[in-house]
Amino acid sequence: MILPLNSMDTNVWHDFIEGKYQYEILRGRISFIDPETKKARSGNNSGTVIVYFRKRIDIRRKN
Repeated sequence: MILPLNSMDTNVWHDFIEGKYQYEILRGRISFIDPETKKARSGNNSGTVIVYFRKRIDIRRKN
């Protein structure tokens, strides 16, 4: 799921996502494609977070 970065500062985020699912914060601003013109639209003024609805796993290697 693609969400605005400021959604991480809500009770819903902390109740349902944080600590339960993996997520990734994207660097910079992303542009979305306009479905009519098929061109990138500018104007995204928020950061973006992608939530992966699978259990959170620790990817650090253990030696």
